Amino acid sequence: MILLTGFIEEYKAKAGGASSIAKGGKYLTCLVRKNETGEDSRHNVSKLYDAFFNRAAEGKTYIMLNMPSGDISAARYLLPIVDNTLIGYYDIESLGFGTNKRIVKGATEPVSFPTLRIKIGAYHELPFRIVEGVVPRMANQIWDISQVQKLMGKDLGYNVDTETAEIVSEPEVAYGTPVEEPWPNDNDYME
Repeated sequence: MILLTGFIEEYKAKAGGASSIAKGGKYLTCLVRKNETGEDSRHNVSKLYDAFFNRAAEGKTYIMLNMPSGDISAARYLLPIVDNTLIGYYDIESLGFGTNKRIVKGATEPVSFPTLRIKIGAYHELPFRIVEGVVPRMANQIWDISQVQKLMGKDLGYNVDTETAEIVSEPEVAYGTPVEEPWPNDNDYME
C-alpha cells in the first residue's frame, strides 16, 4: 500500500495535480469566438464556443485556421481563450494538417494555406480563472510554462485596497431643483 501511495505521489509531482498547471511541454493558445467560420467557409454558430465554455471539448477536433509561427511539435496542451479568460487547458492527443476549403458555386475549392487540426484530450482546470492581462492578441501562440505563470501572477496581484477607500456622500443640493440665482437671459454666453 505504501508503495502504491509513493507511486501516486511521484506521478502527481511529475504530472501535476488536477488543479495545477502542467509541467513539461508547451501550450498552444487559441481564441474561441462565439461565431466562427469553419474549414468549409460555413458559419459554425456557437458549437465550438459551447463546447469550450462548458468544458466539453474532450474528444473533438479543433481546427486552427491561422497557424502559429514557431515549433508546434513541442505543443502538448491547448489553452483556449474563452471570453478573454483562461479557465483551463486540454491535452493535445494529436496534431495534423488539413486543407482550408472554400465553397464556390456549389463546388469545394482548396485555398492555398493549410490548417492545423488538433485532436483534443482530457481537460485540466487551472487553480483559478485568469482574467487580468488576457487579450485576443494572445491567440495562436506557443507558450511555455513561464508565460502561463506570469499571467497567473498578474491575476493574483490584482486586488482592491480596501483600506484607502473613502466614503462618498451625496451632495446637499437635490438634483433637478432650481438654482437660487437663475440665469439672467437664455442668450448669455461666456467668452
